[in-house]
Amino acid sequence: MEKFIEDLASAKPAPGGGGASALIGSLSAALCSMVANLTTGKKKYAAYQEEIEKIIEEAGAVSKRLYCLIQADAEVFEPLAAAYGIPKEEPGRDAVLEEALKKAASVPLEIMKVTDAMIPMLEALLVKGSRLAVSDVGVAASAAKAALEGAVMNVYINTKLMKDREYASKLNQEADEILKSGRGRCTAVYEAVADQIAAKEETDASELRGMPVVKKLLAGLKEETESLAERGIVPKLSVIRVGAREDDLSYERGLKKRFEAAGAVTETIELPPSVTQEEIEAKVKELDADAGVHGIMVFRPLPRNLSEQKIKNLISPRKDVDCMGDQNYAHLFAQDGEGYPPCTPQAVIEMLDYYDIDLEGKRVVIAGRSMVVGKPLAMLALKRNATVTVCHTKTKNLAQECKNADIIFACAGVARMINENFVRGGQIVIDVGINMDENGLCGDVDYESVRHIVDSVTPVPGGVGTVTTSVLLKHTILSALKS
Repeated sequence: MEKFIEDLASAKPAPGGGGASALIGSLSAALCSMVANLTTGKKKYAAYQEEIEKIIEEAGAVSKRLYCLIQADAEVFEPLAAAYGIPKEEPGRDAVLEEALKKAASVPLEIMKVTDAMIPMLEALLVKGSRLAVSDVGVAASAAKAALEGAVMNVYINTKLMKDREYASKLNQEADEILKSGRGRCTAVYEAVADQIAAKEETDASELRGMPVVKKLLAGLKEETESLAERGIVPKLSVIRVGAREDDLSYERGLKKRFEAAGAVTETIELPPSVTQEEIEAKVKELDADAGVHGIMVFRPLPRNLSEQKIKNLISPRKDVDCMGDQNYAHLFAQDGEGYPPCTPQAVIEMLDYYDIDLEGKRVVIAGRSMVVGKPLAMLALKRNATVTVCHTKTKNLAQECKNADIIFACAGVARMINENFVRGGQIVIDVGINMDENGLCGDVDYESVRHIVDSVTPVPGGVGTVTTSVLLKHTILSALKS
């Protein structure tokens, strides 16, 4: 290394910029190996062990290959220097020079290709590498970018002098494409690391809790139920439950309490697990025809012998307060103002309204595309003139998509998936997830890792989930008002 630096600093024609670029790229790959080696075998990153081991192997090979290209770059310069020394009047000089230029351009282009192949490793380590070495990922990204920008100069200087312009143009185009893609991706990794490090000194995010939203909703809804009571109408939700699962019973108790607090009522129709399709359909039709019932909800999942599709579409849209049926989904996607959206996406909107968060013109990323939350939430956000990106399991570079957003809605159903690598300062993060891990109830957002970075975030529990039963109450009261 010392000899290389001495030679680089001397008046010798080689090594030069190409060799220096190869060395910088080799060092970048070595840093990748280091971060991966600091990650492997750690319990916290056990889920990524196989991928980390692959990075160790591949990054080592890239580093060695780029180191070899230092010498290769010097070797291809020698015949080029000799070609320049041939007298201009000597026959065959142009052909010799042209061949030397092509060989001289091939090595820095190879440096670019090898360096570019390393960038996915940087992107993976940003998310899956040891947090103790995240700064080294940033340094590696900066070095990889420098290697690309340095090597491309050595492509250009040689193609500029080629007489075969078609060949030169082809090389330039290939180099340009690698540079454009690689430079952007390296910059994204570098900025992600910088955001994480700088954010450590920032104050905690404001917490968007659901209970204040509930209290405001209940106050307004109670006025509506009092008005309805003067007309002899009590908003009523009928709940059909098959069997007696403990989670259903727990939700049912909370639902009853919330409705009664606002002057509305619930009734439960418990059916045995042996209930037939005909029996449950008959009960749904009976409730749908009952003028005293304003909302119908069927607890899911249903036993396998029952067709949920048939059952849910027996509920008229006006009484489908939980948006089970296809007609209310059609209204939602048509954005015609009819019917009711699913309660959880609407709970998100209620929270945004309470906290004065305007979606118009904002870049919104929705992590999750389910028909229960993700897609309906996209429709509700579009209705408010947000620019919406819906991400899913096939989305490339989800972390960067999330970082580009002004507002993130996390509804993928993966515990603590959205961590510090997915966010930046100034964002609002709405966690719609409900999961269980070894530490208990949690959301799709790693709350502790993002709260030092983003502006605002909802907790789990205590966030969106707190509001959903109040939305169900609101829909039931709206149905009663229309009766």
